[in-house]
Amino acid sequence: MPAERLPMRKIREVLRLKYACGVSDRVIARSVGIGRTAIAEYVRRAAVIGISWPIPEELDDTALERKLFAPAGYNPPRSKPLPDWGHVHAELRRRGVTLALLWEEYRGHHPEGYGYSRFCDLLRGFERRVEKNLPIGHIFYNIKEPDYPAFNVAFWVRGNTYNMEPHLFYQGKEIGVIFNDGIQMGKAICRAIVENEPTHTPHNMVGGAKWSRMDCEFPIVKGWDNKGENQKDIFKMAENPGEYEFKLLWNNKLARSIKFTVGPNGKLDNGIAAANKLGTGRVIVPVMIIGDQDGLWDKNAWKTDAFYGNPLSGFTPPQ
Repeated sequence: MPAERLPMRKIREVLRLKYACGVSDRVIARSVGIGRTAIAEYVRRAAVIGISWPIPEELDDTALERKLFAPAGYNPPRSKPLPDWGHVHAELRRRGVTLALLWEEYRGHHPEGYGYSRFCDLLRGFERRVEKNLPIGHIFYNIKEPDYPAFNVAFWVRGNTYNMEPHLFYQGKEIGVIFNDGIQMGKAICRAIVENEPTHTPHNMVGGAKWSRMDCEFPIVKGWDNKGENQKDIFKMAENPGEYEFKLLWNNKLARSIKFTVGPNGKLDNGIAAANKLGTGRVIVPVMIIGDQDGLWDKNAWKTDAFYGNPLSGFTPPQ
């Protein structure tokens, strides 16, 4: 094994190139930037646990890493009791009720329950389940590599998450696409980070009412280069301010469009975060839903249900 473990996104790329593209270890080594011995070891570990490509959608990076590198005899911890999120969400609408108070109430009933930070994270996960979030997306940089961050787009879909192809355009021209020996290198990929199983299954809805938050990463598109990599094929947003558009092909049909502006030095800010004092590195962007692959959904739900019923200043989904 290599002394330093690869980031999980690169391990995913190794498995994609190996099983989906069928390329040689030599080509994978050149694309990902590691030795063939390391590639063979990652492929061996994946084979031992029965993983090839596509990787099961329920395996996020944390779960995949645990499966690939878990020590012998590892047993996942027992799950803790979940709060009644419907009650929590309803109580938050009452004057004077805070998350801290609701967490204390929850721990009073379940002393072995989640800590406050995890409680807040889980609440955000619950809030994402409903269709109010469908026209709401985020753009951000991968902070795991602050000196050389890849560009990411996050949004929600309803239904199966197969056959998704993300594309990024700058001034009308597609970026983040390079080929080597006829093989596309560093291809952008979308994966389901959060999945909420259906509570019912409409007959006209492929995949039922399952909601998934998709994160699409463009490894060839970076925010900036403070590492001095100077790779000529890498597109750096800091050097190319202006208008961008993200487009998603889903089952070979255009399904999403997100337009945004990149400022000087690669700054992502459409003014919504500053106007509403959000203080987050993720920029909220309106998402245009195209076509009917998500099934029927309430296009006005975000006005009353999103953002705790207080729509953000400057946010208006495209119609």
